[in-house]
Amino acid sequence: MLTQQKYLLALTISHIVSSLMVINEIHSKLQYQMNIYIFLPVAILIATSIAYKYVQSMLIYVASFTVLAICSFIFWSNETIIKEVFLHKPSYGCIIYLVIMIISAIVMPFTSPNSIFGIRIPQTEDYPEVWHRAHVFTSALLSLMILPTIIVIFHMEPRYSFVLCNIFLLVSLIIGIVYAVIIAIPIEKAEKMQIAKELEEQIKKEQGYR
Repeated sequence: MLTQQKYLLALTISHIVSSLMVINEIHSKLQYQMNIYIFLPVAILIATSIAYKYVQSMLIYVASFTVLAICSFIFWSNETIIKEVFLHKPSYGCIIYLVIMIISAIVMPFTSPNSIFGIRIPQTEDYPEVWHRAHVFTSALLSLMILPTIIVIFHMEPRYSFVLCNIFLLVSLIIGIVYAVIIAIPIEKAEKMQIAKELEEQIKKEQGYR
């Protein structure tokens, strides 16, 4: 799956799930056409996946992200939703968590192994490929969590929203770590087999000289 497709999928799922949960919570009935802004991104996601097979141009994904952004803006700027969802002033702690999630989601795909930032476990530090794949995956997870986090910090009381912000961030990071460990298994196995093969050949050469 392309990196762009991962982000489009994550953001589309985030938009749909968050929208449906909000509709279930609010008491006022929304206009029927609001459903279009919820489910249109799904059709766009499917159409994009099909179209890219025939026309491999990044402009397709640019257009898809644009449509998703427009649908999200129209839905979440609805007066009824603003009135019934955004009820509380967010705490500074929640805002800090949100900023961390946004920055991490943006920066992670562009990082290389380092001693300061990122998922620093033996698998990611030993294999640059695992580092890159794990950070792109975790970045997509964080992207999925950003919209629910925004809703939570404005809709719930600060003491509850702070707990959920912790959960959203930590769960994303833990899943990213597990993913890194899993994808490193075949790489480590192949490396061990290669070392064993080279050692066997070296032994055969040494025995041949005797």
